[in-house]
Amino acid sequence: MLILLGILACMPNSIFGKPSQSDSLILERVFAYGTHYANADSGAHRSMYLRFSMKTDRRNFVLMFIPSMYNVSRGKRKYIAESFSDVSFKSISDYKVSRRMVSTTIPHDKRVQTAVAKHLVPNLYGETISSDCVLSPFNRLNRKMYRYRINSSGNGTALVTIRPRTQNTMLVRGWAQVDPSTGRILVARLMYEYDMLKIDMMIEMDEQGNSIIPHKVKTNCVFSFIGNKISSQYNTFLDRDSVVANSSMAVIREDSLTDFEKSIYDDHYVSLNADTATTVDRGIGKMAKETWRFMGDNMFARITANNSRASLRISPILNPFYLNYSNRKGLSYKLKIRASYRTGHNSELLFNPRFGYNFKIKRFFFDAPLRYVIDQKHNIWLETSVSNGNRINNSDILDIIKEEHRDTINFDNLDLDYFTDNIYQFRFNVRLFGCVDVIPGIIFHNRVAVNKFVMGLMGKETHYRSFAPTLSLSCRPTSHSPLYSLTYERGIKGVMRSNLEYERIEMDMTHTIPLHCLRKLDIRFGGGFYTNRNTNYFIDFANFRDNYLSSSWNEDWSGDFHLVKSEWYNASRWYLRYNTTYETPMLVMSWLPLVGRFIESERIYLNLLQLEHTPSYAELGYGFSNRLFSVGLFTNFMNGKFGSFGAKFSFELFNRW
Repeated sequence: MLILLGILACMPNSIFGKPSQSDSLILERVFAYGTHYANADSGAHRSMYLRFSMKTDRRNFVLMFIPSMYNVSRGKRKYIAESFSDVSFKSISDYKVSRRMVSTTIPHDKRVQTAVAKHLVPNLYGETISSDCVLSPFNRLNRKMYRYRINSSGNGTALVTIRPRTQNTMLVRGWAQVDPSTGRILVARLMYEYDMLKIDMMIEMDEQGNSIIPHKVKTNCVFSFIGNKISSQYNTFLDRDSVVANSSMAVIREDSLTDFEKSIYDDHYVSLNADTATTVDRGIGKMAKETWRFMGDNMFARITANNSRASLRISPILNPFYLNYSNRKGLSYKLKIRASYRTGHNSELLFNPRFGYNFKIKRFFFDAPLRYVIDQKHNIWLETSVSNGNRINNSDILDIIKEEHRDTINFDNLDLDYFTDNIYQFRFNVRLFGCVDVIPGIIFHNRVAVNKFVMGLMGKETHYRSFAPTLSLSCRPTSHSPLYSLTYERGIKGVMRSNLEYERIEMDMTHTIPLHCLRKLDIRFGGGFYTNRNTNYFIDFANFRDNYLSSSWNEDWSGDFHLVKSEWYNASRWYLRYNTTYETPMLVMSWLPLVGRFIESERIYLNLLQLEHTPSYAELGYGFSNRLFSVGLFTNFMNGKFGSFGAKFSFELFNRW
């Protein structure tokens, strides 16, 4: 069998003629097999043994900045790890892994190259092989992306050789040995390059019943980045039989260790014995080493911690790959924390703050919501949040000052119309009728003049406070329906020293339409207005506001405006908006020679806006994303006339690691 596989792996795959009728029939059976048995493994349970070994061929200081790689950026160059887990499948692409036993030589029991994990249990028959990335050649919807050649293997099976129509990071090449009578894949080899990883995967499918879960997957992986090169191998075994608890790893192990793997363990045990035999305290040298390790673990690498009830994930505190740039907002840096604690079977505590610093306006931004989920089933939760909103302007106040001090003061660069905004909010949510969320709450704004000294000299207020009860309704009739929302907010004077009075209503509709082959259409439509015109107040909409907390491709690039002037957000008492984005892995640049192989996704943007005192506004854009960065190019038009051109840039390096 091994000799046959070796011969198949070396067969040429450069000749792809038009398939015969019998070839087309075999291919159709492969497609039909996946469709017919797509839900065959729903609720299935497997035991999984995984062995991982790695060798660092080349490394430099850059390696320490890569998430999950800090602990292999120095010290030894060879590591091995083994684990045994229970796996519960909702479907072949949706499963939960519960680790029962781990043996590792990696320092501090850290996980490395975590981005590879989603590739280890491939979904050969799905639209994507690995967790919403890499289009499978064995799914009918992706057929137009590949060329196929079918030959007889000489032992009653058929050999299907696959070649992509264009070299792209979302496509694979390789072959599969299939049963020609049923279309069931017996053995497959797939090779592709995704997210800085070159992956060569050999898959043996489960031979019992009609399962589409792999039985054995051997994955060779090469990671290369700026002079660093790491080679690793993963051996994954998924069995139906459970393993007796407290068994040793040697008993659980499905195959024998290679000489290379044995040498890693031997070297590890020698080092442990040497450390145990050393009784001399290395004093300052040891302290310096531990201090540097602590800094690396907590400053340069992503911090993660998990147990049965709690989880914590903090993005690297100092990492050059978390920078964003736009020509309007300048350079910014971001930091995110995700923490949760399960307080009961149906309740949990969530803390997901975001932080950022904008270098152009030299200001620190944050948004820190703390949510207690009382009942997940009925979506009942309490949330309190503290944030400092974007600098907001109130031109009405500036107009009053100019009228009172006409021709006596030069108002240039005084920033008299700008205020900082500290926001405190409390909300409660309950779901009714299975699809309607009712969210009453309270929001308090404390706006402070940027130039308090000059405002004070002129006898004007330097602090504007607003206290407002709010009520929001949101509804998604079905899981595939749009999300509709309606928000009412009314400012009341006198409460908590509030000196502003207003009334605001906003409506919003968002909808993501998933299309096949990783394509999708994002649509957003909405509007809002203020009803109180008798007093001065700040125009500050919830769904139409400037955002200086830096974002990435998959956050708010879609459904937002990119060239709208910052003062427009606070100048109109009403607005109407429409945003739509079409996204696909292959549009224009994906088909270009040389560069096309690295493009992961492309987008076309169309944004429309109408305000009270401005011309009709339209924004067109094109963007693409790859393993290194995302770029958006935008232009706008006012009343049909060309306005300006702008660009947006974000590092995407290791966002999925």
